[in-house]
Amino acid sequence: MKSSRFVALALVAALLVSGCSMLGVAGRETRENVLPPLVAEAWPCVEADVVRGINDARNEFDIEIDTAAEAVRRTGEWSMAVAVGEAGPIVELYRRDWARFSYYADRGIADRVDDNEIGPGVAESRLERVRKFGEVLRVMSGEPTEPE
Repeated sequence: MKSSRFVALALVAALLVSGCSMLGVAGRETRENVLPPLVAEAWPCVEADVVRGINDARNEFDIEIDTAAEAVRRTGEWSMAVAVGEAGPIVELYRRDWARFSYYADRGIADRVDDNEIGPGVAESRLERVRKFGEVLRVMSGEPTEPE
């Protein structure tokens, strides 16, 4: 039941994002009432890859332990914001953290491949989910989307 709900929400998100890409912006109603539940549905999966990437960076000494701890703490802020479901706080976090979180998510996915937890096909699917998640956040922020 939950997976069919997720698939339905993913299809709606894909349609919204693709439509928004053509238009450049989404309506206020969509940004404030439709997209936040989609973000809340997808966030736990994206968060897992973000945290994995943060931990990989820490383990490889690419970031300091304090920096990693702060980044993980910020994922908690995201979890609280998406649980509340209001677009404003999510957009603020997107503007503050998404460029870094997107990098960590990609790194976390690569680490899963390196550790033979997932194969290239699954990795590609996860990377696409992160990309679409970022597009939905960009649409929520009111920023124009980039044409594909």
